[in-house]
Amino acid sequence: MKKRRININGMTCTACAKAVERSVGKLEGVHSANVNFATEKLDVEYDENIVDIGRIKESINKAGYEAWDEEKQEKKERQYQEKQYIKNKKNGNIKNIIETGKQVYVGRERKENKIRLMWTRFVVALVFTIPLLYIAMGSMIGF
Repeated sequence: MKKRRININGMTCTACAKAVERSVGKLEGVHSANVNFATEKLDVEYDENIVDIGRIKESINKAGYEAWDEEKQEKKERQYQEKQYIKNKKNGNIKNIIETGKQVYVGRERKENKIRLMWTRFVVALVFTIPLLYIAMGSMIGF
């Protein structure tokens, strides 16, 4: 038995989380699959002799979502930060050394894009909701 945590991108509702759970849970060798929609993570317990992590990720991708490893992501981020630190240390750039130490995950850009998209959707919905509210409720309010 092996436990693994996999990040999932692209879920927009709890039904999406359930779809991922069902998709992964159907695989032979998977004992449990639990998706936390709020953190966008899948905790999966599986028998590594029967199913491998590649098949689990493939199942997630077939369900229409993007799977990526937290461990690999953290390793890439650490390597990037180390490279930046060494580069800045060689150049003697103290300000950048401090900034490199404060850098956040590469996934931050992905989250910012997602937040920007949500705000855009909210504004568009608001633009269409206000006239609809006026049409439907204007006579009751006294407009």
